[in-house]
Formats: sequence, structure tokens, C-alpha cells
Amino acid sequence: MIKQIKEDLVQAMKNKEVAKRDILRLFLGMLDTERAKLKLTDVSKLTEDQIITLLNRQKNQLKEEIAGLEKADKDTSNVKEQMEVIMSYLPKQLTETEVLAEIAKVTAEAPNMGAAMGKLKHLKGQTDMGYVNQVVKQFYAK
Repeated sequence: MIKQIKEDLVQAMKNKEVAKRDILRLFLGMLDTERAKLKLTDVSKLTEDQIITLLNRQKNQLKEEIAGLEKADKDTSNVKEQMEVIMSYLPKQLTETEVLAEIAKVTAEAPNMGAAMGKLKHLKGQTDMGYVNQVVKQFYAK
């Protein structure tokens, strides 16, 4: 995935796609920071899960930025374009219906919330795990 991001960065620079270039540079910087934090020798040693976690972190930051810009009545087109770039590297996102169906299936079998969340870890990267946690919490609160 890192190789693809670097290739896309070069292509964005050639095509003068400013928003895409900027977000890819920022993301590669995040990858390098994570590499240093984990004391790895090269960013290619980061696992797919670690990269997806960083993509989700960036996606959430961009969501917050869009909300702030909309609240201030500012133009959000550049940030939305950056969000699309980040989303293109994430695994296919599940629909709310698919997520709820998976939660219903798991909670029917799991004796408690901890066990249910453990079984739902495979959804990481495909949906907002905060949302999953909230729905599971509501289910076990009954």
C-alpha cells in the first residue's frame, strides 16, 4: 500500500493535483512518524492494520475539519477532496445495514459486551468502530 501511495503522490505532482498531493505528503509524514515511534527501520515494515489505523485517524481529523469549516461557513471543497483521497485507500466501507446485521449476529452468540467486541474486531477499517461500540453497548444495556 505504501508503494501505491508514493506512486500516486508522484502522479498527483505531475498532474498538478494540489489537494491530493498535499494529503498524500501529509499521510506519508504520518507514516514516517509512526515508524519512528515504533522504532522500525523503514515505513515498509508497518503492517496493513497499522496503516489502516492511521488512515482512519486522518479520516476522522478531516471530518472534524469539515465540520468546523461548515460551522464557520467556509469552503470545504479542498478538504472534501482530501477526504476522498484518504477513503480511496481504506477497505470498502460497510453500509449501516451490513454493520447492524453483523452486530446482531455476533451479539446473539456472545455472552457479554467484551466478547461481542472481540468477535467484531474484523470490522476494523471497514466501519467506524466507535459506532459499533455504541450499538453493542446499547444492545447489552437492555
